Formats: sequence, structure tokens, C-alpha cells
Amino acid sequence: MNRDCTKTNEQLLDCQKKWFEIVEKWIEDNRNNPTDKKKRYFSDKCKTEKFSFSHPFFTSLYQMDDNKPLIMFIGQETNGWGDYFGDENKAFEGVNEIETAQNFVKEYTWNNVKNQDKKHRIDYKNNKYTGYNSYSFWRFIRDVYKKSGNNTDIVWTELDKIHYCCNHKKCITLWTEDEVKLNGPLCDGKTILQHEIDIVKPNLVVFLVGPNYYKSMETALQKSDLYLYIPSEKESFTEFKVYDTECLWSYHPNFLLRRFGLWDKVRDRITEIITNNN
Repeated sequence: MNRDCTKTNEQLLDCQKKWFEIVEKWIEDNRNNPTDKKKRYFSDKCKTEKFSFSHPFFTSLYQMDDNKPLIMFIGQETNGWGDYFGDENKAFEGVNEIETAQNFVKEYTWNNVKNQDKKHRIDYKNNKYTGYNSYSFWRFIRDVYKKSGNNTDIVWTELDKIHYCCNHKKCITLWTEDEVKLNGPLCDGKTILQHEIDIVKPNLVVFLVGPNYYKSMETALQKSDLYLYIPSEKESFTEFKVYDTECLWSYHPNFLLRRFGLWDKVRDRITEIITNNN
């Protein structure tokens, strides 16, 4: 039986519009009233005081099977997500294009997990993104999918969903004050990430997020004791619950690759949880 992804994406869209109101105000403040400290920080990174921003990230679901367990993978930031308000020629034109951005994420996720066509390309706003991503983040997700016997569905989202952008490619990690502002509660008291979990209803949420992002995670989950769950290098992951949803927190796959055995250890624990709870 297929999950009603159209309805789910419509619910996500409503929350994403509310979140984008915060984003637009944040962009306006940074462009018109940046602090001297931020201007120096941006100038050091990009050799200019003119602010540009990455595309905002809007998650969505492709067609899924209700009989298969659903894993929500959460990356740490939108690194390389492309240029946003870099100049007057806007690559993303605001709230009216969120549905278009949703469709891009849906197709991108489906191709990386289900289709796995290395020749497939997606042209979103002429930015020439690659439909098949060979970086460790997606390699890890595909490995989990394969280890499950192709018997899972995947939804992809990011913790920090917009960034300062440098040279149209590299993101500049958000300051803590920006993380708190952009990951904070919406008008109804829930954060955008809480809404995503609540609406999507995954069987397991996997954070592939380095320990330096713990404050952003605490804010996004409104869980003030999350620092107690920061995974150690030796253990490589920790587990906790949000509402009644199982969560696993591990390092970014780039780190797992550099430590012998950690990649397989984390992958196997994820598939074990899904198998036992299905």
C-alpha cells in the first residue's frame, strides 16, 4: 500500500512557508543591518562584505510503500546547495517556489536511493546539480538501503537548512545565534524539524551530524539535555527518543570512513533497529 505522499508534502509545505518567513527576515537583517563582527567574518571567508546565501532546503517525500519502514536521514548543513540571494538576480524567488524546491529534493532523493542512475542529471534553476551523488553521505545511505535488502524507504532533510554562501559553492557554517534563530519554534511552538518528524512519522531518525552541531540539534528538537547524548569516537553513536520516535545520532560519514570499522558498525545498528521494530 502506497503512503499518501501528496498529502504529506502539502502538510510540509504549510510549515515550510511559516519557516521561510523567519528566513526572509534573517536575510533582510543580515543584508541591511549586519554587525561589524559578521562583516569581518564574511570578508575573511569570501574577500567581500557583500552577503550571499545558500538555497533554503525544503524536504519532501517521493512515492513510498506503507509496508516498508521509513528512515529519516538528517545531514548537518546545506553545504554546496548553490547560490541564493547573492545579487539582484535571484536564483530562488521566495515562497512561491517552495513547491518547486520540494519536487527537486523528492527527485534527487529518489534517484540517489531507488534509481541509482549515475548518468541521471537534474537541472534545478540551471544550477546543474548531479542527480547521483557519490559523496560519503549518500554512499552511506545507499549502503544502509542495500543492507536492509532494499526493504526501506528514505526521506532526507538537513539540520541547518540555509547558510551564508561563499563563491556560489562553499557554505559558511552558521553562528550559534543564527542556528538558534533559524531552528527555533515557529508561531505554533514547534520547530521546523519537529514538524518534519511529526508529519513524516519515520520509524527511525538518523542524525549524521558532528558533535559541534549539538546546540543546533538541541534548539531544533527543543531538547535541552542533548549534550548528554553526544556520541564519543569510541562508541560512534548514541540513541534517544523524540516523542515516541527512535533516534540514532552518529558522526558524518566522512568521519566514519576515517575510523576503522565505524562505518559498518553504525550501518549495522541502523538496519538492526529497523529490522527489530518492523
